[in-house]
Amino acid sequence: MEHKAPGLLALVAGVALLCLPGCGGSPDVIEAEGAKVVTIRPAWVDKVPLEEGYLHAVGAHGKSMFVDARAKAAERARAELALSLQATVSVLIVDYFVSNGYSGGKEELFSEVSRSVSDLTLEQAQVLEYWVDSEDGTTYALLKMPIKPNAKRIGKLAGDLAKDKGGLKKPVRLTAEEIEAKAQKALAELDKETSNK
Repeated sequence: MEHKAPGLLALVAGVALLCLPGCGGSPDVIEAEGAKVVTIRPAWVDKVPLEEGYLHAVGAHGKSMFVDARAKAAERARAELALSLQATVSVLIVDYFVSNGYSGGKEELFSEVSRSVSDLTLEQAQVLEYWVDSEDGTTYALLKMPIKPNAKRIGKLAGDLAKDKGGLKKPVRLTAEEIEAKAQKALAELDKETSNK
């Protein structure tokens, strides 16, 4: 019997040591699926953050027993970001094409560009945090997406459209490069506009 007590004591001490790393964490933040779940209302619920080089969006979903509210809130944040991108990028590409000699129908081009832009996925977009409003059960998700890789994809899309459509005064490569630069600037402006809402 005397030999079991030290073993039991070592087991209890070992379990206590394993628990120590978790003790230093903030009680206001819980990790969940790569994103933090915050328990105190974050500022981003009321004002979308502004961070150079990134776009942000917030999505929300009401309390529900039938769906995963986190997944729906994240989906809505992605949809919000996609809609903003689609409008901004479509106008940018159409204006560029028209000002560089495109002579086809502007409405037809806008429609085609809008469809093409909506097919783009949001590269490297990730949910940073979730928060659940304890009063009404609404779940909020904060999404962050880097501008540079997405502007590059938009430039490639514009280059592909220029190649398909033809009739521009500039070569396809230059069109892609110029649209990429314009997209970076436009997306940075979009982030500023979004954060001011």
